[in-house]
Parts: sequence; C-alpha cells; structure tokens
Amino acid sequence: MLDIVIKDKMVEILSEYRLLGALIYLNRIKSKTVYRESVRKEVIKILRDRGLTEKRAVIFIDEIGQIISWAKYSLIDALNFTEENNNISSDLFQKIYRRRMEEQFYFMDWRKQEFCFNITENTQVIDVGAGSGYFGPMLMGMNPFFEAYHSIDLYPLSENMKIEIENMGKVYYDNCSVQEFFKDFDENTNNVPTVVFMAEFLHCFNTDQRWDILENCRKKFKKLISIVIVEPKVGSSLDILFGYHMMLHTGGARITEKMMNAYGRKLYMNLDCKNVSDFHSMYILSI
Repeated sequence: MLDIVIKDKMVEILSEYRLLGALIYLNRIKSKTVYRESVRKEVIKILRDRGLTEKRAVIFIDEIGQIISWAKYSLIDALNFTEENNNISSDLFQKIYRRRMEEQFYFMDWRKQEFCFNITENTQVIDVGAGSGYFGPMLMGMNPFFEAYHSIDLYPLSENMKIEIENMGKVYYDNCSVQEFFKDFDENTNNVPTVVFMAEFLHCFNTDQRWDILENCRKKFKKLISIVIVEPKVGSSLDILFGYHMMLHTGGARITEKMMNAYGRKLYMNLDCKNVSDFHSMYILSI
C-alpha cells in the first residue's frame, strides 16, 4: 500500500501539466532504455521538488500502476487526444486543460523581449491554437504595430483574456480547427500584413499535417511577414516530458532546429532561432 505522505501529494502532483502522461509512459515501457531512464530521472526530480524523499519518489514510480488506477479521473487529459474519443470536449476537460496551460504560462520565466518581432508596419497577429488566449496580451503589448489579434482554436477565448487584449487592439476569433479555418479562408479578401504565431501547437500533428499547416500559411496569407513557432526546448525537462505526448498522440517527432530549417528551405523562408524561456525555443520563419 502507498503511504499517507505519497497519497497527500498525489492530487497535486498528478494535476501537473503532462506529468501524468509521463507516468503512463513509464508504466507502459517496462524495459530499460536510455530514453525511459531519462524520463524516469526527470519524474523523480519533479517528485523530489514537490517534497517527496528519494525513497518515496522511487516508490511512487515503481507503484505507478496502482497510482494510475487510483487517479482515473485525470485520464480525461489523455483520452481527449485519442482518435476514438475525439468527441470528448466536456466543460470539465476544458477547465482542467486550460488551468494547466495558464498555470504553465504564468509559471514560466518568459524572456518577454524576445516576443518583440521588430514589426514596423501596422499588421495583425494570428494566434493558431490560441487556447484561452494567454499569449495574446504579451504579443500585443510587446508589438505596438499589432493592430489586431486573431485567435484560432476549437474553443473560445476566455473572457478575461478577451477584455485584456481588447484594451490593446481589435480582437477576432474563429472557433474551429486550423484545417477548417484554411478550408473556408478566402485568401483574396485578406490584404493585411500578417504574423502567424503558434505556441505548443505544431507538435500536435504528424509530419504531413505540419507541412500542410505551414504551407497554407505561406500560400494563403498574401502579405505574410513571418511564422513564429514556440515549442519545448530540445533536451530540457519539459521536452523530456513531451516525449510521451509525441509517441502516443501524434506519431510525430519533436520540433527541432534541423526540422524547421528543412521547412524554411521548402517555404523559401529564412530561419532564426532563440530561447524564450529555460524550457522553450522560438523558431521564426521570415520572408
């Protein structure tokens, strides 16, 4: 049986963004591999940071099957990303998911100056996979020439974010998938210089889908200035915990500088890379 100290930490720990998925991965992959051991070490470190001793952290992982059974309520996060459960979009899931993303956003020590893109003409920013819109205020605040913020996501902006962004410029939103957005998009009506922003979004798609999204951005936004992509920094702890997500949900690979260079060449765009937090890289594809 798990001791009371571990149980006291369980809800707090299992609600952390993507940690449950890493634990599920450890439970599935029993054989020792270099990748599995790196995930295991990172999870132990997180558990230690949350107050468990080394011994109890190891017990936590070794008894993970029991923990997962006890914590079934949290599996809605994983279920939402599986194809056969694609219709799971309950208010409960949205509250859990949005809370995690917002907590991660505010917890990160973002290097805000890196979100200034040196735009010198009036333009709009299109935030693809915007979620609650948590990057909106920073994008608008750091770029005074952004006249409008356009959100694309399956779910609407939070009211708080919408109000905050409206104090800086116009707000537009399409509550649909990115594929639906491009399907219905009339490129002849869009003559606004555009920056496309995607944060922790592109990894959700396989290789072919990623290319389709980027190619559509290049072709359909006639006055495209740049495509800005923020993803977990390769080799960081967040990146290690993202590994399970790639394998279980997309069948794709991590977003890397080499990958973005290849996309840039195919799109006839130049690539610039920078770190925007200790855990995130920014890839900027520019005309």
